Amino acid sequence: MRRTAIVACIGSAVTALSRRQAAESQRRLGQVCGRVLESAIIVVGAVSVLVAMTLSSFLPAYRVYRSELVPRAPIDRLSQYDGRVHFTEYHTRLAAYALIVDETERILLAWYNGSGRGEPCWTLPGGGVEYDESVEEAVIREVLEETGYRVVLHEPLAVHSFTAPGEPERPQPFKSVRVVYRATLAGGSLGTLEVDGTTDYAEWISLDQLGREEPLADIVDVAVDAWRARPASA
Repeated sequence: MRRTAIVACIGSAVTALSRRQAAESQRRLGQVCGRVLESAIIVVGAVSVLVAMTLSSFLPAYRVYRSELVPRAPIDRLSQYDGRVHFTEYHTRLAAYALIVDETERILLAWYNGSGRGEPCWTLPGGGVEYDESVEEAVIREVLEETGYRVVLHEPLAVHSFTAPGEPERPQPFKSVRVVYRATLAGGSLGTLEVDGTTDYAEWISLDQLGREEPLADIVDVAVDAWRARPASA
């Protein structure tokens, strides 16, 4: 009996020791595998970055447009606009203006103070079309803000556009589209309503005095030429 008990105790001790050794071995193996896996992740990440940097120097950049991938021209191409840039690759400004001429052939003009781009000059009342408004709504709003008059719009007289190449502060090419409407007064009184805007004041100026003393924006000439070229019945 005593020998059997001793043998059983020795067997239990050996079994417990073996289990501890096995657990220790597994722990050490786990640490080694963890270090190996961590190193592998670091190496794979570094290789991925190098591959991406290498490919980016050969492949064109892309931007998402309407769930499609549209190639984007490099900056050096944008700064040298060649007329073949995709329409998503240049800035567009849509603007609308009103030509208002009274019965004595005076034209209503607004004095642009040069606070935006360009030099101070006389221009048509009007301006940029906001994102959430129509072209017609923009004209009516701009005329009221810049001259104090409410107007009724008639037929479009002209649609004029121009482009400009990229500049250091604006590398993408720029396209301006300007729509001119003939308009007549419907109320209000002369007086600029906007504050701290691009218009200082508005005045009625005789058509035959345009450009004689003070500078004139080209959109005025575009509008007046279109107005004079109308059919006699218009």
